[in-house]
Amino acid sequence: MDPSLQDDAGHHNSALFVQWVPYTIEGSSWDREADAYVDHLLSICDRFAPGTSDLVVDTFTLHPRAIEDHFGMYRGHIHHVDNTFGFADRLPNQVPIDGVYSCSAGCHPAGSVIGASGHNAARLLLSHL
Repeated sequence: MDPSLQDDAGHHNSALFVQWVPYTIEGSSWDREADAYVDHLLSICDRFAPGTSDLVVDTFTLHPRAIEDHFGMYRGHIHHVDNTFGFADRLPNQVPIDGVYSCSAGCHPAGSVIGASGHNAARLLLSHL
């Protein structure tokens, strides 16, 4: 529908965002498993939109090591912590250094783009002023 999302040949692009995969693969590596993982993800797409994988011309796979190498995010985790941790295990908004506050994706209530960690840190800071 949006021609600005097409290349000169009329191909569209798409992103498959996966919440979490391990940084290391026991008994293997991402170098060996990345293609099979992409095939697995595309097979899921095919279940809901048959024929999707037949349309794929190219892929750019960003497993955790690739995210770390490409963007410089430690261990390739965009949320900074494993989101399987409970809320009580998140990083605090006030760190043990006086006057330093944290509002990262690793703080309660976690990542995404909702801004709640920043809101919480700002409220805590304002209460200390």
